[in-house]
Parts: sequence; structure tokens; C-alpha cells
Amino acid sequence: MPDSKAGQVSWCDSCLGDIDMSGAIDAGDLLMLIEGWGTRNPGMLFGLGDSAFECSSSEVMPEVGIKDLLWLIRHWGPCNGWPEGLDSLRPVDCD
Repeated sequence: MPDSKAGQVSWCDSCLGDIDMSGAIDAGDLLMLIEGWGTRNPGMLFGLGDSAFECSSSEVMPEVGIKDLLWLIRHWGPCNGWPEGLDSLRPVDCD
């Protein structure tokens, strides 16, 4: 049985927007975003900022759309590792 995680980086080396966990926001993530277009998928609501995590149900949650696409394009490129200034929060299994 093939390894479903082949080609993926550790979550420690991924970033918001790296949907396929390749270590970069790239064409693979764009394709996954397009596939989720029009759905209510909290894992793809990048254009909302922190308010995406405040929704209590899928009826209130907006659909994946243009704001999320624009956010993905704006953050295109390699993940820059663990967020700067949060080193004390980096889990030990990320070293």
C-alpha cells in the first residue's frame, strides 16, 4: 500500500495555506482550493483571518471563494518555517 504522506513535510515545516503540506504554497494548493471552491471548508478559509475559526457551524461559515484565492496568491512561495517570535511555543517534536 503506498504511503499517503510521501512528498509531505512535517507539520512543523508547513504553513497556513500549504494545504497539501509540500512545504510551500504552490500549484498543488491552488488545485485543492479550486476543488473546494464554493464549499464550506474551514481548512481553506484563508481570506477571513482569525474570524474563520470563530464560526460555530457550517451554516454560518462562508464558502471558499475569491478572498481565499487572493490570500493564497499573496502568500505564494515556500513556507518560512516556524513563525518568528514564537520559538518558545515550538513543540519539541519539531526539532
